[in-house]
Amino acid sequence: MNKLLMITSILLLVVIGHSVNAADTQVNGQLYAEWTLNTSDGADNENEFGISRAYLTVKSKLSEYSSVRITTDIRNAENFDGYTIILKYGYFDWMPKFGEKRFTIRFGLQPTLYIDYMNKFWDRRYMLKVASDEHKFLTSSDLGTGFIIDLGEKGKVGTAAVHIFNGTSYTDVHEMNSRKDINGYLMLSPFTANENLKRTQVHAQFYSGTQNVEIAENEEASAYKTRLASVGGVIGLQKTADLGFDLNFFTEGQGYNGLGEENPELKSSAHSIFGALYLNDIVEENSALSTINFFGRYDIFDPDTDTDDDSEKLLVFGVECAPVKGFKASLNYRSTSFDDGSDDESSLNVNTLFKF
Repeated sequence: MNKLLMITSILLLVVIGHSVNAADTQVNGQLYAEWTLNTSDGADNENEFGISRAYLTVKSKLSEYSSVRITTDIRNAENFDGYTIILKYGYFDWMPKFGEKRFTIRFGLQPTLYIDYMNKFWDRRYMLKVASDEHKFLTSSDLGTGFIIDLGEKGKVGTAAVHIFNGTSYTDVHEMNSRKDINGYLMLSPFTANENLKRTQVHAQFYSGTQNVEIAENEEASAYKTRLASVGGVIGLQKTADLGFDLNFFTEGQGYNGLGEENPELKSSAHSIFGALYLNDIVEENSALSTINFFGRYDIFDPDTDTDDDSEKLLVFGVECAPVKGFKASLNYRSTSFDDGSDDESSLNVNTLFKF
């Protein structure tokens, strides 16, 4: 009840503030609603309606060189029959005057840029997470500070950034040791002058740190290191088609064995390719088909690259409709197969996105 009262109070303050200073404050939200039919063998047509996420975001421009963002995440809660509210983003941006609005210092609970941009490239987060987020190689938001530089005028060439993070997660922010993680990020738009390919972008990251575990006095942090190298992007052909890729290579320390020696590092990978065909540039302008696109995605997740026959493969394909601004709906089929011989899993899904 106290949490509900607190959130209600915050929302009332936001609405009041928005009314008083509408030019400097924006309020927006997103809702992910879905229906899932389990088509796996033996599932007996189990189906379920649900809401996987609801986000409420407040962005306020404090001055010409500073701003703040707060985003709440309403989600299904583990070990609780209902929904809970947590903070997804809560950060302050400062653009020093000497940076000529190309340099930003960010402080607080903020997005990890690789996942943030890859979600934009995939463009269907309401349906499915990107590979590194889905397999928990990297959290989508963490506490820390970041230094972000726009490359070219208004960032048209790309973005470069370095972040220092706790290495925890926005779902569990308690810091277990004194170590910090470093995240380097680079995004480039190589064809901004080419009308056919100007939407094409490539981005990469290297993430290095220590797992969020307690480190005893007689232990070394090196036994719990974690590293992630990623490269991804999208090739955009006019406004007609997208072809994207997302390659992630993850290494994780396994601590000590009973003899006080470090266990071998665990190496994992998660790779994804995806694409979409948009009919709005193919059919007549007033055709109902102009709001339709077809998409597909194929993921390969290998939890231990040194072990054979343990990977899993995900295939997703479907049709998406965006008839009005602020609404998307998708009918899609998903199938997951396992190299270890486990039974395949599949489902038919209706996913919707509402934005305001």
